[in-house]
Amino acid sequence: MADQKLTSTETPTSNGLIPNDLYSEVPRFVDKKTLLEYLKNVEHNPSVAEDLRQSYQSKLRPYEDHTRFGTFYTEPIDDAYFGAKPMILLIGQYSSGKSTFVRYLIERDYPGIRIGPEPTTDKFVAVMHSEESNIIPGNALVLDSSKPFRPLIKFGGKFLNRFQASQVDSPALRSFTLIDTPGILSDNCSNDAYDYKGVIEWFAARSDRIFLFVDAHKLELSGDFQQIVQMIRAYDDKLRIVLNKTDLISEQELIRIYGALMWFLGQTLELKEVIQIYIGSFWGQPVANVAHRKLYEFEQFRIFEDLRNLTKESLLRKANYLVKRAREVAIHACIVSLLREKYNRALLRFIAQKKAKRRLIKRLPKLFDAIQKQHNFNRSDFPEVGKLTETLLSIDWRQLKKHSHHLAAQKESFVNVDIPLIVTRITAERTQAIFRLEEASPFGYEKGEAFDEGSLEPSKSWIVNRYRHQYEALFNELKDDEQNKVTATKAKAQMLKSNLPAKVLTRIWGLSDIDRDNMLDEEEFLLAMYLVATKLNNPQEVPSELPAHLIPPSKRHLK
Repeated sequence: MADQKLTSTETPTSNGLIPNDLYSEVPRFVDKKTLLEYLKNVEHNPSVAEDLRQSYQSKLRPYEDHTRFGTFYTEPIDDAYFGAKPMILLIGQYSSGKSTFVRYLIERDYPGIRIGPEPTTDKFVAVMHSEESNIIPGNALVLDSSKPFRPLIKFGGKFLNRFQASQVDSPALRSFTLIDTPGILSDNCSNDAYDYKGVIEWFAARSDRIFLFVDAHKLELSGDFQQIVQMIRAYDDKLRIVLNKTDLISEQELIRIYGALMWFLGQTLELKEVIQIYIGSFWGQPVANVAHRKLYEFEQFRIFEDLRNLTKESLLRKANYLVKRAREVAIHACIVSLLREKYNRALLRFIAQKKAKRRLIKRLPKLFDAIQKQHNFNRSDFPEVGKLTETLLSIDWRQLKKHSHHLAAQKESFVNVDIPLIVTRITAERTQAIFRLEEASPFGYEKGEAFDEGSLEPSKSWIVNRYRHQYEALFNELKDDEQNKVTATKAKAQMLKSNLPAKVLTRIWGLSDIDRDNMLDEEEFLLAMYLVATKLNNPQEVPSELPAHLIPPSKRHLK
């Protein structure tokens, strides 16, 4: 889908099936260029990730080691996990447009990309940033301690032969990593060479967005595809559906296909909440069906708005996962401590080791009930009896250690002290100095204040001039020297740093771009920054029309 704009005089043909006002509430603010410009300059705050890592290593990791949590469930978290960029997983049937979507996002081919109507991507490819284009084979990639893929060693050499990192110099990849996957076929889901479903689940658990691609021309979804969808429904909060390749189908067909897809998702996912579905042809080419152009344009705004806060969400998701993991470690500690105690008592009564093991394993559900009642744990956090049994039968129970109250207390400090402080730092929307009004009132706003500020002054004055010194240097930094204006991409990227909703920023942009040239001259830029700052400093709604006293002096003749 090309980055095309619909002019105010251009009206797409429509037979009325898709209403023209369907997307009237969609903020038309964050397009691809704006998103990439914003992500290029957004603060990643590595200190937060480092504090999260240090807290885990010093307070939770010792408890895991003491209870052998990694032996029973998932391996300890390595350092690369905390500093890793947000990860976007792309899955779908073959020829559904996953690799093409990657090229659409990063605006270039990555090393080893193959695109065609037949199954082409036969590997898991981590598309990552590097100033030089190259390919890192899977066996070498999992040994790189700076990359978050070391745990994939457990899937064996046959998988690693089908795994690689393709590095390319793209601005988008400075902010996130894309995981391109083989198209879902019956033979790769049931492939004995490696655990395909297990690999998908590993990436799904660690990804910050999961884009599930569906080809509008091939809606016959296989049983294996349904199994994958059912498996990832546990991660529905980060799941997005892309109904792709819709450019060459009619509106009647689009509505029919959309309805069939919704039925399939309702039967497979069994979700109680609405899931995001994006419609389009994401391949960077001009739209063939003019009737769909407006639809695709707004879908583009939606998908890029969704990716806007990926960096912050990634940190929050890591913190949330650590809290969940700490809860699982605490439950595991209670289980192995109780098993150790009862096992030692059985040995004192001269019961054979194997017999004692079998008896206790058989009683695991009752032991779970006792632990749940004593410690008030949620039963959904307990491990599966089958997986736990398998590990218990393979280890020497005499190596299970006595419960450590000291390590348990450290875990409590990690969950109740460290994590809340870190989450507060992540979620605190630090307003940049450029958006702080030096004379902002801490009290209520009345006549002559907030967006009405300056209305009581002489008609020839302009209140924004009072704050010119705050924004002038930034304008000179961002402006295009030839036109002496700031492009929409750079201006909007700067406005996004305010963390205001896109709907609010869309209105501010409309008020500021007075001459409608999709650029901001100095006065328009000063006005935009002033309106953003004013909104940040008071709860009033941004006016739907620009008040007369806020119109720049040189533009008043236009009004």
